[in-house]
Amino acid sequence: MSPGCARVMIAAMDLNIAGAPAATRAPRLGITVAWMGVGISGALMAVLHGQSFPSPYSQTISTYGVGPLSQVYMWALVALGVGSLAFLAGMVRWEAPYSPLAWTCVGIWSGGLLLAGVLPMDTTSTERTPFGMLHNLAAVAAFLGLPTAGMVLGKRYRAHPQYSGYARASRRLGIFGFVMLFAFGVSFFGMMEPALIDWFPGPNPVGITERLLVVGEVVLLAVLMRWSAEITRTIRTT
Repeated sequence: MSPGCARVMIAAMDLNIAGAPAATRAPRLGITVAWMGVGISGALMAVLHGQSFPSPYSQTISTYGVGPLSQVYMWALVALGVGSLAFLAGMVRWEAPYSPLAWTCVGIWSGGLLLAGVLPMDTTSTERTPFGMLHNLAAVAAFLGLPTAGMVLGKRYRAHPQYSGYARASRRLGIFGFVMLFAFGVSFFGMMEPALIDWFPGPNPVGITERLLVVGEVVLLAVLMRWSAEITRTIRTT
């Protein structure tokens, strides 16, 4: 075995994923379905944001869940959730636990998206219903889950000889996710308690902070999928 192949196998074994080339079919299928889910979700979100309402700056994405475009909003979240779940299932089927905690957090992200998609949201900022509260909790769980996975993987493999670049990107995007989640949380509760954001000039930025949060987390998901796809290619060629 050449020194290069030896390094590849050592790197794979360090990730607990060394195995026969045939074993890469499960993650490859999961990653393919995940990319489809991301693409469909992105296209549906583009359709929503092509409308003249609401204000992307001061109103949340969930606003699309009320009214004639509610089904488009629902399917956008469901597509992303199903894609994420397919990615997770493929990697778990391959028995590739970069970290059990990380995969659990990806599962929380996936389940939270699915629940947030199918549960109706509250129509006002003051009236609270059980389903609306569950919708909010599911969304928060999803927003917490994926950055946690990114931080765990980034810390664990930042010194890895082959995948340190992915690990650094994963960690940085995880940090970005937590920062934007905090900003979104302040803005969201500022709708009910204006004193929280009285210091901020202009309209409440709840919409833009949520959109930056979502974009950052989808980019993080894409990094994890690219990372996993490269690993499967590495195993397949050894």
